[in-house]
Amino acid sequence: MTDPQKLRVLLERYEAAETSVAEERELKALLQAADLPEEFGHYRQWFGIQAAVQTATSTKPFAEAPWLAPTKNGADHGPKPALKVVSKRSDLSTRPSRRFAVAAAAMLLVIMAAGLFFLSQENSLSTNQAIAQNEAEAETETPVAIDWSKYEITDPEEATRITRAALANVSRRIENGGRITSKEVSRMEPIHNILNSKS
Repeated sequence: MTDPQKLRVLLERYEAAETSVAEERELKALLQAADLPEEFGHYRQWFGIQAAVQTATSTKPFAEAPWLAPTKNGADHGPKPALKVVSKRSDLSTRPSRRFAVAAAAMLLVIMAAGLFFLSQENSLSTNQAIAQNEAEAETETPVAIDWSKYEITDPEEATRITRAALANVSRRIENGGRITSKEVSRMEPIHNILNSKS
């Protein structure tokens, strides 16, 4: 006879998601037993065990499933009944670990979002304080006057040389501009000829 106390302990551990694979196999074997107490009958669905478990003392072993019986001439027994697919764990309340995991993930996201928000607030406050401090320092500092006299050219020959170099640079750029313009205009000539030939 199946031990009801052992079965209760295993079912409680299974519902709390604390069973090992070996314990789940043992639980399945206990639920498949023919002498299973009636109070545990509904647990068979969890493991996909059909309610009608055949006993070893059955006089007609293929009475429940005649299509499995061997035939002498290999004839077909007719259509096989549709099999009912039974979920291993159909009820979420039996395994609250999934809902707990979803709730934990949601809480983690909320905590991370709050942490990022407060860190950004703290950074913006420290940035605002740094800006205010820089502005205060800028107001207290006296501007330094630049002495432009050291950049002035006092030698007339040096001034002439610098002026000639600047004018040569301007002249070179103007010449390049004219060359580039005439080159681009010459590219436009075929288009101009096409347009004039249509009119």
